Amino acid sequence: WLATTHFEPIGARRAFPCFDEPALKATFELSIEHPKEFRAISNVPEMAMTPIDLKTMLTIFHKSPKMSTYLVAFVVSDFKDLTNANGDFKIWARPNAIRHGEFALEHGQKALAELGKFTGVEYSKHGFQKMDNIAIPQFAAGAMENWGLVTY
Repeated sequence: WLATTHFEPIGARRAFPCFDEPALKATFELSIEHPKEFRAISNVPEMAMTPIDLKTMLTIFHKSPKMSTYLVAFVVSDFKDLTNANGDFKIWARPNAIRHGEFALEHGQKALAELGKFTGVEYSKHGFQKMDNIAIPQFAAGAMENWGLVTY
């Protein structure tokens, strides 16, 4: 089971009230209520997970850096994850496909570090504490480079 967002170019206005224009930026403080058997992920790390009742959980996320509304992203799913030793780089996939994520985990974090060296712009120095990559089945857009949560 999966619920995901894709707000580019002006889809955020369908999810929450906002000035949905790329030039206008804001910080975001998300909380997502979801069934306990699923995980909620977003652009920034979770701050707290609180049970609401026997079947429902509330996941509260840290405040995001200032960004355009189309970059706000969240996913609620039963997907599994592979995590690096630091806990700041994850690969998410369907439970029956997660074993295929080892290559992406190993080389994805290396690529992110090398791009930072090459460009002189280190990812973690811009307010992001993590990078989640999630394989969305039949994702019509191909990929979306949301800050902290890349979907493809």
